[in-house]
Amino acid sequence: MTVECGGEATASDAGIVTLGASGSGASTSGVSSGAVGSGVSGSPSSGSNTSGSGAPGSGRNGGGCAGPPDVPMPAEAGAIIDDAGNVTNCAAVCPRLWNCQVQATGVVCTLTNSPCSGRRPKGLCVSEPARGAALGQHFAEMARLERASVDAFRHLRRELVAHRAPWRLVRAAERAARDEVRHARATGSLARRHGSTPVAPTVLCTPVRDLETIAIENAVEGCVRETFGALVATWQARSAANTLVRATMKRIARDETRHSALALQVNGWLKGRLNPAARARVDEARRQALGDLVATCDSGPPALRSSLGLPSRSLAHDLVAEIARLTA
Repeated sequence: MTVECGGEATASDAGIVTLGASGSGASTSGVSSGAVGSGVSGSPSSGSNTSGSGAPGSGRNGGGCAGPPDVPMPAEAGAIIDDAGNVTNCAAVCPRLWNCQVQATGVVCTLTNSPCSGRRPKGLCVSEPARGAALGQHFAEMARLERASVDAFRHLRRELVAHRAPWRLVRAAERAARDEVRHARATGSLARRHGSTPVAPTVLCTPVRDLETIAIENAVEGCVRETFGALVATWQARSAANTLVRATMKRIARDETRHSALALQVNGWLKGRLNPAARARVDEARRQALGDLVATCDSGPPALRSSLGLPSRSLAHDLVAEIARLTA
């Protein structure tokens, strides 16, 4: 749910996820869980989520409503007990960007908080996971993040105006927000086509921030994540087995490439207004984000890999290396 608050979302209905078991013969072990590697922590005794806070650049999103936190997932989160009493940790089964859910048919893995999903706004909350088939869930989560990117670009526009940025950057941010509206509709349509329904994002209000904070977020979410997302979308437009997925990703890749260029332009304008120490911190955040991409990139379960046309882990690493070269 996105609740407008002067153009941004309020703190109501944070939508923190507690993943419960469903189906026969399976249950959670009394702890709350979320996306594997998301930073959602739980207590074995309480079964409740705790919100983690952090700064952009951690490469993880979720675990609260304060932006991408840098809080590791506890070992007991997502533990599953089968009929024989064996305990399996989801994090040991699914790659870190994939969320495992216990269903009547077994454990279903879906992609969550993907680095291919573009610019995340500060204050993006964890939402209840979408239901349905794995492919539909993937596009539902993608649609949620695309819709959250609308808020990210609208807020970027407000901050650019507040700091008297060149009008060409302001207009480009406006256009990017409109692009993300189309992306959310397109991926939402794919989600429904494959048996799922997107969950609206919840984004908290964020005031206009100082230039260094904006520059760090732009370096992480724009120069790194959006550039990576544009490259991955371009690959999917060529490689996805599903014709409709290829066509959709082709349109998204075109727009995300333009968003990546905007991020680089904003980066250049901001760094020209920062002192050397602040510029060094921005560069370090960018390098950390690139490292996080290398550490968390996974091509996902084979059942979805072909339909989505996701790049292999080795290719994803090559893409990250190219981004490092371009943004150095």
